[in-house]
Amino acid sequence: MRLAIVGPPLSGKTTLFAALTGLGSAAGTGTEGGVHLGVFEVPDPRLERLAEAIPHPRVIQATVEMVDIPGFSDIATGRGGRGLDEKTMGAARTADALVLVVRAFGRPSVPHPAGRIDPVADLEAVWTDMIIADLQSVEKRQKKLKSLISKGGASPEEKVEAEALQRMAGALGDGSAAGDVELSVEEDRLLRGFGFMTAKPLVLVVNIGEEQLPSIVAEEWVEWGSAHGANVLALCVDLLVELGRLPPGEVEEFAEEYGVNPEAAVDVIRAAYEALDVVTFYTATGGKELRAWALRRGRSALEAAGEIHSDMARGFIRAEVIGVDELVEAGSWAAARKDGLVRQEGKSYCVADGDVLNIKFAV
Repeated sequence: MRLAIVGPPLSGKTTLFAALTGLGSAAGTGTEGGVHLGVFEVPDPRLERLAEAIPHPRVIQATVEMVDIPGFSDIATGRGGRGLDEKTMGAARTADALVLVVRAFGRPSVPHPAGRIDPVADLEAVWTDMIIADLQSVEKRQKKLKSLISKGGASPEEKVEAEALQRMAGALGDGSAAGDVELSVEEDRLLRGFGFMTAKPLVLVVNIGEEQLPSIVAEEWVEWGSAHGANVLALCVDLLVELGRLPPGEVEEFAEEYGVNPEAAVDVIRAAYEALDVVTFYTATGGKELRAWALRRGRSALEAAGEIHSDMARGFIRAEVIGVDELVEAGSWAAARKDGLVRQEGKSYCVADGDVLNIKFAV
């Protein structure tokens, strides 16, 4: 799973990236147009229980890839619409969900580019930029399709795509989100590669100051989030970084002193999981490795196998399935099989949250 952190300059989005990944603001590979890349390991009490009950040399948490995208939106003028460059859009389009960060803190040493603190105004400016970026992508493709159609060289699929893009352009031009446009199954397949930013699940993080703790979520932030289908969190991002630097024994005391949630960073991932409707499944491989995996709800055992390794999906035979709590209680796969707790499922089985899978395959 990949999350892209977006927001206007000086909002604290790169600080949030550092808090989630443990990397400094200069971290990253720079392989995606200069964006920062990092990984967040998802804490998982169920995986810990499983590891205690059935020890393995390696225990691997589910991971979330984080992408910190350069700040955008012309908020210095209070208006969006500057548009995003291709590299920035490319990094955002490949994300499964967006984490949109705006600031509610005031600090003389870090003045707001627009000379005011107004999270909703910043949200509107960023949203406008995303709509314009989506519209530019549509118009670019429309130009190519129009040429093909006029020359009689368009395929039936390209004609369907052109009709869908016409509706999409109309909606975006009116200020609506790409996600609000109703598409048929075929149209959705044809347009999926656009990765429309305004169609992605959204988590809104309002970056508050220490003086605003304990965290509260203002009514206008909730209203904006509700109107755009976003989960809303109010976090003091600077303190999240400080929490991440402390030894485990000092975290609770620090959190209590400042009135900050010690699991606030995890809350961002939980909100993204909820927005994406993600479940967690587990694998226990040959006594060597226990591992947690994230998967969109409703996906099949075959798709889960593909997440693990393409060979497993290609040579899929069946999946042995047991709930994590049942396996912990049984103490081993052998004991669970003896007690008749392990089910045999086919490729179309819908993976449930907390399933432990043992994929049988042959290639």
